[in-house]
Amino acid sequence: MPMNGGAYGYTSFDYKVPGDGSTNKIENIFAVFAQPYGAYSNAITVGIENQSSSGFKMFMRGTGATSNIESQKITVRLLIFYEVV
Repeated sequence: MPMNGGAYGYTSFDYKVPGDGSTNKIENIFAVFAQPYGAYSNAITVGIENQSSSGFKMFMRGTGATSNIESQKITVRLLIFYEVV
C-alpha cells in the first residue's frame, strides 16, 4: 500500500472476501486481526473498520517513530475468523 505523509503517513485499502479459496461463499466474518510484520512494523498502526460478510476496510498510519515510512513496503498479516454457507 503506498503511503503519503512522511513519518505520519496514512493509507487505506478495501479488502473484499469473495470466498474461502474453494467453492464456499463466506456467510459471516466474525473477527479480523491485523498485525504489521517485518521492517518498520514498529512504526505503524493498523486498524480494521467496516467489517461485513463481504470484506472490510484496513487503515494504516505512521506513528511518527521513524523519520519516513512513506516509500516503505509494509507487510500486514491478517487473521480472519469466518463462517461459510
